[in-house]
Amino acid sequence: MMRSAPSITTKPERTSRRPPLTHQPHGGVAEQSFAQQRLWFLSQLDAGGTSYNAPFAVRLTGRLDVGALEGALRDVVRRHESLRTTFGEVDGKPVQRIHDEVELWLEVEEVAAAEVLPKVEEEARRPFDLERGPLLRAKVLRVGEEEHVLVWVVHHIVFDGWSVGLL
Repeated sequence: MMRSAPSITTKPERTSRRPPLTHQPHGGVAEQSFAQQRLWFLSQLDAGGTSYNAPFAVRLTGRLDVGALEGALRDVVRRHESLRTTFGEVDGKPVQRIHDEVELWLEVEEVAAAEVLPKVEEEARRPFDLERGPLLRAKVLRVGEEEHVLVWVVHHIVFDGWSVGLL
C-alpha cells in the first residue's frame, strides 16, 4: 500500500490591510481601569508614598547630545497618552485625565562617580502627585565628559512591565 506524501498547507496571503490606528477622542476624561483604581486607591491611603515608583538608570558612554535625548523622551511621551495621564475624582468616581501635552525637561546634574547611586535613589524616593502630574521625570547625571547616567522614574499607574519593552 502506497502512502501519499504529506500535504503542505500555507497560510493564504492577506489581500486586505488593517485600517491604520487613529486617535479616538475621549474628551480628556475616561474611567480608570480596575488596575488603575487599585493603585489610585492605595495612593490615597499613602499620600506621598513611593512604593509604586518605577525607577530606571542607564549608563551612557560617549558624547551625549542632551537636546536630542530630551527630544526623544518628549516624542515617547507625545506618542503614549498613558504618560500624559493624571488621576483624580469626578462626582466621587475615580477618573483618568488624558492631557494633550506634558512638560518634560531633562535636567542635567554634574556629580562625582560616588554620588551616582545616592542620586538615583534620591530620584526614586521623590513622590508623584497623581492628580497634578506629570507622572514621570528624567534626569541626566553627568559623571564626566563622556560618562552619563540617565535616570527615568515613572509611576506604576501609567507604566508597567510590558511598557519597559516599548520604552
